Amino acid sequence: MNLNYTGNLPYLRMLKMISGRILVNISFLVIILLAGCSQAGEQTPTVMEPFTTLSTVVPPASAPIPEPSDTLNPSPTPTSQPILATASPTTASTSTPIATRPPFDEIGSGMIAFVSDRDGDYEIFLMTLPGSGGEGREILQVTNNEADDMVPEWSPDGNQIAFSSDRDGNHEIYLIDVESALELREDYTPTRLTHDDAEDLLPSWSPDGTQIAFSSMRDGNREIYLMDSNGGSLRRLTHNAVEDNKPTWSPDGTRIAFDSGSYAERSIMIMDADGENQRFLISPEGGWPAWSPDSSQVAFFGRLDGNPEIYLVNADGTNLRRMTENNHDDWEPSWSPDGEWLLFVSGNPTDIYIMSASEGKTYRLTGDSYSNWAPVWRP
Repeated sequence: MNLNYTGNLPYLRMLKMISGRILVNISFLVIILLAGCSQAGEQTPTVMEPFTTLSTVVPPASAPIPEPSDTLNPSPTPTSQPILATASPTTASTSTPIATRPPFDEIGSGMIAFVSDRDGDYEIFLMTLPGSGGEGREILQVTNNEADDMVPEWSPDGNQIAFSSDRDGNHEIYLIDVESALELREDYTPTRLTHDDAEDLLPSWSPDGTQIAFSSMRDGNREIYLMDSNGGSLRRLTHNAVEDNKPTWSPDGTRIAFDSGSYAERSIMIMDADGENQRFLISPEGGWPAWSPDSSQVAFFGRLDGNPEIYLVNADGTNLRRMTENNHDDWEPSWSPDGEWLLFVSGNPTDIYIMSASEGKTYRLTGDSYSNWAPVWRP
């Protein structure tokens, strides 16, 4: 297992571009390795017990610990308005409440793919949500190798996951059939879709499942590319002087959002699905755009008020509103299929949270000592 992340420049650049997080420190990973967290053999699902007291859902160390309350609704907290070139929030933000237990009756059943280092290196895992009357959550490991597998993206039919991995030397785009991967475990080999000496990262499926957009440096600068879902018919969509990252297809199939610019000064752009008509949406000094299921809104993380928080904006750039307010950093939003909930990550090491898109009520889904990130809901 390669733990020399300081010498892995492609890996460092990827994490810097997609989230700006500080890497999990090397000593922590070595401790995990020595503890034997990377195990072979038949998989035994990990069942996560529901949170029953506030002491089991303490936010990251830099966040204030909420006092127990009879209500899960947030108390309004006045904040300064972020300064934008084109828009300002229309509603005041509130402190993010952390409830004692995720309301699975409200959230419903479902499955979330995410990245975690719980076996010593970054792998793709699944978390099942129990739905009405359910209690614990089940964690299943999908990939199992000594490389880093990152940023999963479900196919529209929910049967496959595209992801990036450096298992063959540098980051390429791979495809796994989820059912086969869970059944065969170490004997399963993902399908490699890209073959280039440059990094290929951050895949995003078209809504009809026939194409995958991704980010690559194969022409010297990081740009957005498009290929068929079998890896064929490669074409370049952007030709910009700055770096273009994290393409995200709108559910109606007509547009692709992406973040563009340098690490500290990124804007969110929208273009037609063929790469034409590129236009500016907002400049949040952040990124990771995520379309709402009805294609009317874009969620993203931004540094409009200092540290990264989760925001929503209409697809035409109007009605900006702030969804989180924390002393720690909030990243990587992802919508539920019904548009009622937003997943995001927060803290150091990062944990996965779920938030009501309409009310802002927030619950913690992971509560362990590992780094859990890049969550995405199964369609």
